[in-house]
Amino acid sequence: MEHQDSVMRSAAHDIRGYLASASLATEHLVAHTDARVARSAERISSAIEQIVTICQDDLAAPDGSVVTTHHSAADISLLLEKISALIVPEYGENLDHPAFAISVADDLSIDCHSSSLFRIL
Repeated sequence: MEHQDSVMRSAAHDIRGYLASASLATEHLVAHTDARVARSAERISSAIEQIVTICQDDLAAPDGSVVTTHHSAADISLLLEKISALIVPEYGENLDHPAFAISVADDLSIDCHSSSLFRIL
């Protein structure tokens, strides 16, 4: 039973993370100049909020705990490299700017849910 609870908590957490991205995109569409697009975005936003509520109320751990994973400096560096590859098309040659330099201290580590780490960085 404990394994099943852990799986449910993890699934609920992942679903909330995916819905956060969808919610951000929907917020932009709510202000769209086409009234049909804006109304559709409002319905989508409402559905997202209902799903998040279900995840928080019905699928979350009874004690409110979150499943975490230990991420070493190497894990964090690798994820930053993946993020860099995702933003290259948007920023192109401007990635040579020092703000985009990847430098992770060897003794850095973070304990958090894996999908949270991506959103944090």
